[in-house]
Amino acid sequence: YRKSGYSTFLKRLRYESHGQFDNALMLSNEILELAERTIALKFGDPHARYIGIHFRVGRMMQTVQKSDPQGDYIVHWAMTCITKLKTVALSLETHGKYVIATDLSNDGMRGGEYPMNGKIRARIQSVKEHLMDEFEGAVTFDAESVGLDESHDKMGLSSLADLALCAKATHFVSMKDSFAKMVRDERNLRTLKSHIELCPFSIQDAIQFNSK
Repeated sequence: YRKSGYSTFLKRLRYESHGQFDNALMLSNEILELAERTIALKFGDPHARYIGIHFRVGRMMQTVQKSDPQGDYIVHWAMTCITKLKTVALSLETHGKYVIATDLSNDGMRGGEYPMNGKIRARIQSVKEHLMDEFEGAVTFDAESVGLDESHDKMGLSSLADLALCAKATHFVSMKDSFAKMVRDERNLRTLKSHIELCPFSIQDAIQFNSK
């Protein structure tokens, strides 16, 4: 999943395939089958039509939190980005089914970025609640429901499952980041369209926001 491993894999893949799969992660059958099992359990049909929604907070939070100790800018940014994603999703054929891939898990974050204080942790949790409320009825991957140990819900298999779920989705709506790029490249192989939105942030923006 990590970008360095992905880049190394692509270089080897390009060499072995003479460039045939320049932009493909090429998910394993095991991970794709796990995605199908998840969809079957959540929606009752392994081939159900759904929109994959990707929203990531960790890197943004890690970048700005020292300049935003109360988390006000983080929440403002998150709400704005979620609104963008929802607007796009509502313009698509949804059938009311969403799968959300997000790092908002396990006391705030799923990945390697962590809130620096309790205030930001609480604000991050409020963002998670808002995300799930905005996409009513949305589901997320959880290892236990497919017969795996809950430790898989952390970075690793869970992230690959999220990637596979988004790659197989009828539509994919995401903020722009490295995960979105990997999903988009996988979907390009399947001639499936991706909708990727810019959700820019910066330390300077955080400082200016909190100076108002």
